Amino acid sequence: MKTSMKIIWGIGLFLILIIAGSYLYVHTKTHVDYGNAEAEIVINGSELYAAYVKDDLSAAKKYNGKVILVSGALAAVEQLDSLKILVFHYGEGLFGKEGIRFTMLEAFDQKVHIGDEIVIKGYCTGYNDSDVIIEHASIEK
Repeated sequence: MKTSMKIIWGIGLFLILIIAGSYLYVHTKTHVDYGNAEAEIVINGSELYAAYVKDDLSAAKKYNGKVILVSGALAAVEQLDSLKILVFHYGEGLFGKEGIRFTMLEAFDQKVHIGDEIVIKGYCTGYNDSDVIIEHASIEK
């Protein structure tokens, strides 16, 4: 067998091993159960929003990547396909109202009303210059 064919077979085998290893890693990795995760930080929604508006870099270091418990008044409920997004409004920006957006877990089926004072737990992913984004959220009782 020529040397070039040995190299091609070696690269092909290497790629197959990388793909198989990646597949196994992704599908056997334990996934975080955000609904039952313990909150690392408890904060009022207006304080969280103000922290990001004042200095988004220091707020990102403090809150991003953490499960937080946020309390506030529900301002809006948005539906995007099968996702429900709950919103707390705290400011007015160039493109409308700004605040905190909570993407709810798929199992979310609780009835909430505009103006309700609620406590939501979720995973903080950051700030997009208008809203603080919290994903995998659930309402705490």
